[in-house]
Amino acid sequence: MTRGLKIFLAVVLLTVAAATLGLLHWQNGRIRGRIAEMRRRSGSAEGVRQENAALRDLLARLKTGKVGADQAIQGDLIRMRREVADLEKRAAEQYARRADQAAAFARALETNRDPSKGLTRLEYFQNLGQSTPSTAFQTVAWAALKGDDGALAKGLTLSEAARSRAEALIASLPESTRAPLTPDKIAALAVTGLFSEMPAAQVVGETLSDPQHATLVVSVPGQATNAKIPLQLGASGWQVVVGEGQIKVLEQRIKGESGTPPKK
Repeated sequence: MTRGLKIFLAVVLLTVAAATLGLLHWQNGRIRGRIAEMRRRSGSAEGVRQENAALRDLLARLKTGKVGADQAIQGDLIRMRREVADLEKRAAEQYARRADQAAAFARALETNRDPSKGLTRLEYFQNLGQSTPSTAFQTVAWAALKGDDGALAKGLTLSEAARSRAEALIASLPESTRAPLTPDKIAALAVTGLFSEMPAAQVVGETLSDPQHATLVVSVPGQATNAKIPLQLGASGWQVVVGEGQIKVLEQRIKGESGTPPKK
């Protein structure tokens, strides 16, 4: 074999070896990307740090041309594939657990009738009077959905700011629509609109700031934070206090429907 042929074969072998290492390294990169993504989703910061350290060591071995680097890459590929399979299995198990929890939650929502014990559909709320803040809240929700104007009026009161804003809203409306409206009726309309959009609720806390004032903490599906509902003790019992914010929501809704802002 001539010296030129030997050199040519050596070059070919080196090229094949380099291509093989390049392919393994590319595969390694792809799998490493999948693992990194899955770890980011699962919040495994420590696992990512460990993987980065292992990859830095592997790259150092490649740069120094240490014998067996290709075997090291192949071993890492096998290990990473196993880890991907394990992560995918755990993700599937987690999804199954969440599906079971969602099914259990749906069953509980269908059967629960007490908002102090868990989320309850508003259609299951009852007229329980106004002897406590919790029963008053449930009664107001029931009256709003059932259209019982009398019970709703007894269960509501307005803050001073809300009453002023309701009066201003009435004054801004066309004269033909003002006559039947009062601040109390505006408050009832505002509360009815809010409850009509609320699928379910749970009373998760009740605090008395003094014998005349209380705050209910209410959880509502789809809301990131719990709602805090003020109540005060009136002549007919506990009443939900309608704030300026509720009147503002109704005002914005009226503006949207009419297409023009109320008169100042």
